[in-house]
Amino acid sequence: MLQTIESVADLLCLAERMRGAFPSASPMLMIIRTPLNEGGAHFRTQIRWFVTDMALLGSTRFGTRHIRMCNGLTKGTGMNLRYLYTSFEGRINRKPFWIASLILFVIAIVISFAVLMPISAGNATMGALAGLIVSLAFLYPGAALGVKRLHDRGKSGLLMAVFIAPGLISQLCDLLGITGSYQTIAGQSIHMPNTLGWVLNLVTLVVAIWALVTLGFLKGTSGANSYGPDPLVGEAQEAVPG
Repeated sequence: MLQTIESVADLLCLAERMRGAFPSASPMLMIIRTPLNEGGAHFRTQIRWFVTDMALLGSTRFGTRHIRMCNGLTKGTGMNLRYLYTSFEGRINRKPFWIASLILFVIAIVISFAVLMPISAGNATMGALAGLIVSLAFLYPGAALGVKRLHDRGKSGLLMAVFIAPGLISQLCDLLGITGSYQTIAGQSIHMPNTLGWVLNLVTLVVAIWALVTLGFLKGTSGANSYGPDPLVGEAQEAVPG
């Protein structure tokens, strides 16, 4: 069974359970802290319980039974949302990247329907400005996710700037009227791009597909790299048989 250790109290509670489940056993605790980055600011803490059945001492069947391993998260790995959305250090694999990205996507959709669409209906320019502000608000957590995923691929996080730039430039140019103009069609204000707008939209689409494949579908490097240990190694260790 897997349990997340978030405090000393949780650890003591787990120890009590172990003593209750194995009254004749002598539990041993091993805590392994592996740095996720060179600076050592983030760690993956692995807590392993070993139980030696004292009744088997002296018999030929003596052995140590590995019955449990708990992964604790200190300053964030796995699905620690604070770490995922705020830190630019370490590595994450595809699963936490997709889950955290979908959470941001759902929030963005809600804001779009509840805030941006009503504003755009009243004033297209103000709607474009509000859209840019929302994009900037989501920039930091999105970049944090992307940088850690690039680290998992063994690439510099600076590549994230290439992924982000076209979309922001396109929104800013739309707001300034450089890439087209707004026209009212069937009572709706719609942005009609000019030639530059179409070119910029195409570049944005190509870069977005590149980013999606790189961040969302390609597997990270096997084993440790210069940005930290392989996050999949920790997940595989969680399934150690009893």
